[in-house]
Amino acid sequence: MGIKKRKSKKGFTVIEAIISLVLFTLIMIPLGSFTLTAVKTSVKSGEKQQAIDIAQSTIEQIKALKIDKLYNLSTYPDKNKIVLNNGMIITLNKENNSQDNFDSYKVNGIFKPNNTNKSFEIEGTITPNLNDYNHNKGEENKESEKLDFNYCVYIGNTSITVYKIVNRVWYRLKYKRINNENNDLLELSIDKNIKGEVDIRSTHETNIDVSPNTDNVKTKKDLNESDLLDKDKESKVKVLFYEDEKNKAIKLKASNSDINGDLSVYAYKYKGSGVRYYDNIENTNPQGIVKIYKNYVEKSPYDNKVGLYDIDLNVNYGNQEIYSIKATEFIGE
Repeated sequence: MGIKKRKSKKGFTVIEAIISLVLFTLIMIPLGSFTLTAVKTSVKSGEKQQAIDIAQSTIEQIKALKIDKLYNLSTYPDKNKIVLNNGMIITLNKENNSQDNFDSYKVNGIFKPNNTNKSFEIEGTITPNLNDYNHNKGEENKESEKLDFNYCVYIGNTSITVYKIVNRVWYRLKYKRINNENNDLLELSIDKNIKGEVDIRSTHETNIDVSPNTDNVKTKKDLNESDLLDKDKESKVKVLFYEDEKNKAIKLKASNSDINGDLSVYAYKYKGSGVRYYDNIENTNPQGIVKIYKNYVEKSPYDNKVGLYDIDLNVNYGNQEIYSIKATEFIGE
């Protein structure tokens, strides 16, 4: 009796194929999800690292700012901005001007890394650390606040600016360039004539006007002629050398032909400045009274800028914040 040989089936039956496909799918779906998640995680990690680099670069550049840059922002906010090397822009924060002449600033910009289509939006603030400010603000010259000046003169090595003050409104009478070959000496003449008009000029000034970097400045043409005359009343003139030099001398010449109205000149310098004032009262006929007061000290406008600042930055990618940083850094020379 012979043995029957069974033929082995070649290939899969339909049922076996379906089962195999189901098993393959059950295995591959989690594996695919894991791979996709790993890729997404890697991309997010790269984006965050780029955000960190951008924020750190911005902070380092803010720390390196010269304090006169911030001062110019506060003085001429509509005309000035600071552009950092990475494209970030710093402007005055007009919505949050703090008290004590201590301004805050805004940081905004778009950063696009090289060789990518990505763009990161950066926004933040630079705010003075008021604890540091209150600790270091020092004493101010309170006596000068009581003086009600009619004129204010700002003079430096390159320009002279003269203001007439009427009812606390400032009118610019001149803004001229100075050409001074002798850098150690400046001469300033202040003369009041018999009509009560005060003429202020430097022997070194030119006829070249300096275009101020500001808008809406009232000038001499906005004044009535009567406002230019201090007939039979005291004229108080504040003179301030606005630069800080140890070997600078300023020679003040003053004369007064109004016998019924005094001419008083107050010579100021910034705290720590070595500028020296010399006076020369010229005789006129008839002769009015001339008074010159020297060595008034005023806080520099930079004093309220140098110090610790709180820097807050947020980095957004695709309308989502992916990194934020807070730091307190010293800004100033």
